[in-house]
Amino acid sequence: MSLLLYNAAEKAMRRQLDRHPAHATFLMDVQDRYRRDEFAPWLAHAISDHSWHTSFDLVEAYAFSQVWGMIHLGMVGLCRIDVGTIPSADKEVEENQRALDEGLPEPFHALVQSNAGRGADDDGKFGWKRAVELDRVTITADGVERHTPWKCSRRKLQLEIGTTTAVRTLGHLLENIGLARWDYSSKEIIVMASHPSIDVHRGTAFV
Repeated sequence: MSLLLYNAAEKAMRRQLDRHPAHATFLMDVQDRYRRDEFAPWLAHAISDHSWHTSFDLVEAYAFSQVWGMIHLGMVGLCRIDVGTIPSADKEVEENQRALDEGLPEPFHALVQSNAGRGADDDGKFGWKRAVELDRVTITADGVERHTPWKCSRRKLQLEIGTTTAVRTLGHLLENIGLARWDYSSKEIIVMASHPSIDVHRGTAFV
């Protein structure tokens, strides 16, 4: 999935830059701010967290800005779940499964899968057995964050453990119905569930 999504995101970014060349300055600013950790780390690293074999290039900055924008337009419901421990390497299936079985509160559940690792579409599945309340964030005209609860019915999302890219996160939100992120440095799982309002954005970030 990653290479296809990356190529699609790159084409979309180039079309955008052809129409609005000045947008390149914005993307470079996103790059700089990400590298300086100026975005809220718990959310920024849930969207995009790299390892030695990837970099936060302009395509990543484009995808990151798309995801960040959708979150702050209320198109994504958020939830932070404390599981009490950081994950093991994503190939350590039994260890991570045990940690989630012990650490996840009701009604959340997860299945860590053995087809995990670099190149896999995800590291397992994550869901909840009954409706849960997620947080939708919008920014008012005067720049104030407004938080609105969203009662989200039961879902099954992709689980991403360890490192990931903004391109993958964007793909999960637009092509699927969201994802659950467990970053290597975090004791929290960050749920990002696509709200129905995201439908107006489908087909625009990759075209």
